[in-house]
Parts: sequence; structure tokens; C-alpha cells
Amino acid sequence: MARCSLFIGIPLVLVTVVACGRVDPYIYAPEATSRTNANFGKPLKDRGEVTICYNRYRTDPAEVSAMAVAECGRFGRRALFSKSTFTRCPLIAPYAAIYTCSNEDPVSVSTGGKAGANTEFKPQ
Repeated sequence: MARCSLFIGIPLVLVTVVACGRVDPYIYAPEATSRTNANFGKPLKDRGEVTICYNRYRTDPAEVSAMAVAECGRFGRRALFSKSTFTRCPLIAPYAAIYTCSNEDPVSVSTGGKAGANTEFKPQ
């Protein structure tokens, strides 16, 4: 009986983990759910930075960039890729692409006025 439960239980757990492991990229905003935050439940008025959490094996880099451009664009700003990290997002989507939302021209900000600004996200 125990062996039968083992043969059924292990595949069931694996199927559940795989099915739940499919996470679309999302904007990481822990302050939005913190009831101790003074702006809890209020719409965001401005954004200086946006972090997109994603799974690099299941997410197209263009999708991550488009999300950042759209989010910064809500506030009349441009998304400039800043860095990638593994220290912000939960394990289900462990990669974080961090963008700065800027009012400045992306060429002058990232390259000191030179052509070839690095505004595109490049996954790790």
C-alpha cells in the first residue's frame, strides 16, 4: 500500500510543481502589499525605478523590455536598463531586470552623449 501511494504521490507532486512553475513576468512591487507603507492602497503617482521578475527559460527578453517601457511610460518617463540581479525576486521567477525610469534622453544618460545607448535588456 505504501509503495502504491509513493508511485502516485511523487508524479502528482511533480505535475503540480511544473504546472505552478509557469509564471509570466511581472512587476515586483512589495511596497504595494505592505500595510505599513504610507501609500498602501493608493495609486502610484510616480516611479523612479521598475523591477521586472521573470524566468529566463520561459520569458522573451523583448517582453521584459516592453513591460518596463510601458510601466515607465505611464508616468511620462523612459525605461533605461540598469542591471540584472538574483537578490530581489522569489524563486519561482528568480531573475530581476531593473530599469530606471528617467525623464532624460537615453543616449545622454547611458553613454555620456555618445550614440549607441544601452537601453535594451540583455538576459543573464
